[in-house]
Order: sequence, then structure tokens, then C-alpha cells
Amino acid sequence: MKFAISKEKGKISIEDLPMPEPKQGELLVKMRACGVCGSDIHYYTTGKIGSQGVQYPFTVGHECAAVVERVGASVTRVKPGDRVVALTRFNAYAERVAVSAEQAFPIPDAMSFEEAAAIPVNYLTAWQSMFEMGNLRRGDRILIT
Repeated sequence: MKFAISKEKGKISIEDLPMPEPKQGELLVKMRACGVCGSDIHYYTTGKIGSQGVQYPFTVGHECAAVVERVGASVTRVKPGDRVVALTRFNAYAERVAVSAEQAFPIPDAMSFEEAAAIPVNYLTAWQSMFEMGNLRRGDRILIT
């Protein structure tokens, strides 16, 4: 089951869809929490995802905290039962999703699923903006308003 968006702006439905199968290098994870980022809200309010074409029904969500259910061929870093936070590139608003094992990271025992799900887009966006795009280095100053 997943939340899907129809071609009509802002119309959301809940649909039963086939269970995703993890391909080589992927994990099948069962969602426990997902983040809500700016692009998710933008899509709901405008009906557009930048210039990217999408197929409907379309499921938003770029980040999730989940439990690994199955692993695809060649995956050795995680195993079923592990708690992970993952970047999904869409589809996080689903009960289960197949994600790249390279985009899934262990959740520390002391961290909740909700806390973990809030990390990827928010903090990675800030990191990339400051250190990769902004070239911030030791000794530099930055003003964040």
C-alpha cells in the first residue's frame, strides 16, 4: 500500500500496489517513519516536480527510516531486521519500498525512527550547500538567517 498522487493537483489516494522486489544491490524495507521535505509540499500545492516527468499514480517522499525485510543479490552490508535510514528518490510514502543499499545507513540504537527520518534531506541539503556548493572551509564564517 502507498499514498499516491493523481494527475489532479493535490489529489491524494491510498492504493494497494504489488509488493516491490529488491533488485541486485537493493533492499526491501518496511517503512516506520518518513520525512516531509519541501519538494513533497511543493508537489502537493502545485502539482509539479520541477521539470521531471513522472508517471501517475506518483508517490512522493525522499527519505525514510525503516526495517530491512529482504536484501537483493550482492548486498552484504545490511541484513533483514536491521534498522536503516535511506534516501529513496521518491516512494517513501509507501508501506514498503525497494532502495539502493548504497543509500541506506544504520540507525544508531539510541535514535528513534522519527529522528532518523528527519535527517537525510534536511541535513544533507545544508551540508551540500555549505561545504560542496559554498566551499566553506575551516576558519571561514557563515551567516545563516
